[in-house]
Amino acid sequence: MQNKKVGLALGGGGSLGFAHLGILKVLEKNKIPINLISGSSIGAVIGAHYCLFKDLKKLEADAMSFIDDNNFSLFDVETILQRKDKIKQIELFFEDIFEDKTFADCKIPFCCTALNLETGKTVFLDKGNIRKAVLASMSIPGVFNPVFYWGNWLVDGGFLDPVPIDYLEHKKCDVVIGVDLHPRKQKIICKSPKYIDVIQRTFRIFEMAMTDLTLDKCKNKIIIKPKYTLVKDLFSYETAKSYMVAGEKGALLQVKTIKQALDK
Repeated sequence: MQNKKVGLALGGGGSLGFAHLGILKVLEKNKIPINLISGSSIGAVIGAHYCLFKDLKKLEADAMSFIDDNNFSLFDVETILQRKDKIKQIELFFEDIFEDKTFADCKIPFCCTALNLETGKTVFLDKGNIRKAVLASMSIPGVFNPVFYWGNWLVDGGFLDPVPIDYLEHKKCDVVIGVDLHPRKQKIICKSPKYIDVIQRTFRIFEMAMTDLTLDKCKNKIIIKPKYTLVKDLFSYETAKSYMVAGEKGALLQVKTIKQALDK
């Protein structure tokens, strides 16, 4: 078991990313070693934090603090001035957590994805300032400004590589675990959806399609899918806790398969 190199890809999905906390909890509890983590969008945020500190209690506390600051309400901001203030607040939040730490400071090797606006290709960020890399990976176009990093303008990595298991394959991981956050149940749309609802739903549909396309490319992988009891656009402590439990349930279903792969 100890000779196997295990890679974990944490997928994008906005507030659904709280499920990653439950998944990491189950993997730790079952003593499943993680040698490399890749992340996209919210998966980059969670992955960077865990790889830097390897402290689930701190991760959960910081994640709940993110809710306290109402940072998941960014889509609901009405004016440009309000949006600028909200973005600045988020940037300061990450500055407080990540400071000027680099990828070299990580206790577990880490990489996050971003989309290069010039080339139209995925960039795998695994060197330099980790805060800037994470901001680039989660910079949803139309919500955040693109991030200039590594000499390129970068945006949300979830657009082309929402579950970056390809990076884990490239690094020759023996066991590849991916986390697909997206529930596949049909979303009920009201008769006259608001433009914000349309944008959010469109992003979700695109992310799901790209996730399926990405995962189909990798033959030998183990996919964890959270088992949600509710999915709400209106975010709260109740929803966050529910997503964490969903992550735990989804991970528990794959523990046996992961251990079998480690024992081969």
